[in-house]
Parts: sequence; structure tokens; C-alpha cells
Amino acid sequence: WNRNGRPVFARRLENGNTLVALQNEQKVVELDASGAIKWEVRNLNGPTSATRLENGHTLIVEMFSNKLTEVDAKGNPTNWRIKISLQNPTDA
Repeated sequence: WNRNGRPVFARRLENGNTLVALQNEQKVVELDASGAIKWEVRNLNGPTSATRLENGHTLIVEMFSNKLTEVDAKGNPTNWRIKISLQNPTDA
């Protein structure tokens, strides 16, 4: 992963890996302790936050489109997505 991708958020997961929102690269990645990418979601619109849910899905804040997107464990969008009326949301 490119550390110049402007990491704007990181959260340690229970498995020891870390979720990182890379705003300039328009993606969220899960990194292991060595920095290797174990999971990623691409083509996001200004990701600023990511939260792993109990069901294994991930909730992602996309700042530039003012929406929350839920993706499954494979990174595919679920049917749940909401547009929010906040300007430049940054965390969920």
C-alpha cells in the first residue's frame, strides 16, 4: 500500500490487523502487522472512516459524496447505503 495515499483514519481490529482509510487512493484497506494488504475496497469517494461490524461487514464514511456505505466481507456493497445531509462527514 502507498503510505502517500493520505491515511486519514486507522482502527485496530480484534484480529490484530488495522483498517486504514486512504483518502487520496480512494480506498479502505485492512493491513496485517507486516503492512501487507489482507482486504480492500476501492473506488470510494473520499473515505474518511471505517468500522468493522459484528457480522463481518464494514461501514465506510465517504466524505465527498456525503454517504455511509456498508460492504460485505468480500468488499461488495450491500443493499444498505444512506445519503446524509452533513457536509463533509468524517466518522461513523
